Amino acid sequence: MRFGVLGTGHWARTVHAAALAEHPSAELVGVWGRDLSKAKAIGAEFDVPGFSDLAALLDQVDAVAIAVPPSVQVGLAEQAAAAGKHLLLEKPIGLSLD
Repeated sequence: MRFGVLGTGHWARTVHAAALAEHPSAELVGVWGRDLSKAKAIGAEFDVPGFSDLAALLDQVDAVAIAVPPSVQVGLAEQAAAAGKHLLLEKPIGLSLD
């Protein structure tokens, strides 16, 4: 399964990207971030590209691991789900029931 990591923080880099890069049946395809330079830097650690265009990354993956702040996570999850992608979400998913 081809994965993208959404986020450029500690958990995205040291947990999600690292685990996916080492997993025997997962392929880390790229890292997305709001700051392209950070996405490229983390991507370079794992020999994958960095993206600032979410749609471009979603076109290349089957699933995404989302490791961003709750205030950003919901919108990204909705976009990925609408594109038919599997989701791995960090908790909390949101800061309110809405």
